[in-house]
Amino acid sequence: MTLCNADPHRPAQITCQTGGEVPQQVHAMTLTAQSIDAHNDFEAPSLGQPQKLEETAIAGGTLTITLPPMSVTTLFLSSSIGK
Repeated sequence: MTLCNADPHRPAQITCQTGGEVPQQVHAMTLTAQSIDAHNDFEAPSLGQPQKLEETAIAGGTLTITLPPMSVTTLFLSSSIGK
């Protein structure tokens, strides 16, 4: 699942029901930068690098995540520990 927060100033807290098989774990990778128009190029290849997002929780089929401002985040849900 991929989520976006287009707000350049405020984080967005998302809470949702996962439905179906209840995931036991969630891992998230997010891509953001210091400015909304930042981009990687040959002169600055590391302005935007994916980073692990720690602000995630899953309990009883309810997922809660806080997305940083101006970010794109991909979630990886696992229905059993170790998968």
